[in-house]
Amino acid sequence: MARKVKFALEMADGTKVRNSLEELREHFDMESIISYYLSGKLLEWLEDRYYDDEAAKIEELDKDSPNLNAQLCAIIGVDASDFDALDVEALERLNEKKVYLRQKTSDESIIENAMITAITQQDLADLLDLESPVIYLCGEKFNIPIRIEHKKYIGILGTPKIEIRATSDSDLKEKDIIFENVELPWNKTTPNTTSTTPIVTVDNDTIINTQKKELLDIKNMIWGSKNIWQVVAHSGKPSKKELTNVQKKIYLNFVCNGKYTEDDIIHIYVVDDMSAGWAFTIDSFCVAGTIKDYFTASMLLGKGKTSLLYYKDITDIEIDHSSAEMTNILYINNSDYWLNCHYLKQDHNTNISKNLMWKISKFLDLARVTVK
Repeated sequence: MARKVKFALEMADGTKVRNSLEELREHFDMESIISYYLSGKLLEWLEDRYYDDEAAKIEELDKDSPNLNAQLCAIIGVDASDFDALDVEALERLNEKKVYLRQKTSDESIIENAMITAITQQDLADLLDLESPVIYLCGEKFNIPIRIEHKKYIGILGTPKIEIRATSDSDLKEKDIIFENVELPWNKTTPNTTSTTPIVTVDNDTIINTQKKELLDIKNMIWGSKNIWQVVAHSGKPSKKELTNVQKKIYLNFVCNGKYTEDDIIHIYVVDDMSAGWAFTIDSFCVAGTIKDYFTASMLLGKGKTSLLYYKDITDIEIDHSSAEMTNILYINNSDYWLNCHYLKQDHNTNISKNLMWKISKFLDLARVTVK
């Protein structure tokens, strides 16, 4: 059986902590520990090194607890009074923004400015409260208050539409408000209403809605549940995290590479630290990352070469349960694509993995003859 590679925790001073709690205490910093706790990496790091007592205490923590910082310090074994209290909610949102931006770009200069980037109107409100002089806007539309002066707004990864109680550039100049790479109300282009070219549209709503209903019926029958979202912790246990609409969009972008909205999803399974996930959509099967939970070590689609497979392109499906190493492999189209479900520990409940693999294969088998 392949040996698991144990990752290090990189701390603020640049040290990569690999070996022990003593080393972690020596290079401890609150912001890094909070980030690793929220992502699930702190728990996995402890479990990999068999710090079972500390790992159990970490699992029992409530991220919304007002004294989370002190609780983490106590578990790690450092004096909480030596470290400033952090706004855990703000740090969690910062991490979410970084994840979202990384799905959109590899430009580190953009990601480094995540703290002063607004993805939602609420982000914008928070940054205005913090009196940030420069705010990056990454979204489709933002409402900007004209009353808050001396601000610079810069659109990134697109051209956001701006709503503001102003009618000209001179109104902005009077308030010392500067915009870059945005669409202002008075600069909007209007459609050419004089064109005589007929616009031909094809209404596929009926077909799509019927197809979606059939796929939902299939999924509900196999899973025995109408829940579309299935979120698990890094350990594989059901996550306690309640997703906001923004978080759902981030997870969807991760799993489906921005190709689908929530309305297009039949079922989505995702690890809450975004290490991996998969989804059934109205016309395809999407897989992202490497599934790592309590019953699987890896789940790959297309041998790592693709993350999307259309149902209509599936010709045959076969499951192999024969491996002595407890590996289930789902072969699609005569092994052109495959899913690997490998168990790391002999005492794991292999029936859980086999059951999940059967559900996936059964759904794909029915979906390929449902979707035309």
